[in-house]
Amino acid sequence: APGQWFRYQLRVTLSGGDAGVDIINGSGGNFSFLNTDIINPNGVAFLVNGGGGSIGHSGTLTKNSSGKLIDIQSRTGGSVTFNDPLTSTSPSTGITVSNNTGGTVTFGGNAKTLSTGTNTAITIASNSNTTVNFTNGGLDIDVTSGTGFSATSNSGTGIISVQGSGNTINSTTGTALNLSLI
Repeated sequence: APGQWFRYQLRVTLSGGDAGVDIINGSGGNFSFLNTDIINPNGVAFLVNGGGGSIGHSGTLTKNSSGKLIDIQSRTGGSVTFNDPLTSTSPSTGITVSNNTGGTVTFGGNAKTLSTGTNTAITIASNSNTTVNFTNGGLDIDVTSGTGFSATSNSGTGIISVQGSGNTINSTTGTALNLSLI
């Protein structure tokens, strides 16, 4: 009808090749990826290197080939938020949050499944004044000889939290939980 506006929400699927999201070179802009599924790219599924803006993602992230599912590094502030299911299976190296000097990273989906075999599923390392949250439960980590959840050399006022129900770490011969706080 005349004068009426319609709003459509499209679902975008990125798959194969290097079809992930790369926010690099210290971009300070704000980004929002709504209804964007990223399925098994050759590179990192979601990479953020530097910057301090707000970044949000809703949609499934899946990685079952070598490389990282998510890599958040060298941030100076702002927030990075993932709102939907995350799946990483061997030979993927899971999630890394490292060398950040501020900001908040939140994994808020209710299903976070990391089955990385001999690789570390979650690495949170060398951050200062950075908060990392796993909210809404559903963090399911399974490794064979790898490390399930490793948080080392983090300092300052940052917090690392895992909240909600149904959070598990299973390890065959590896280290389930490695914490070394300064």
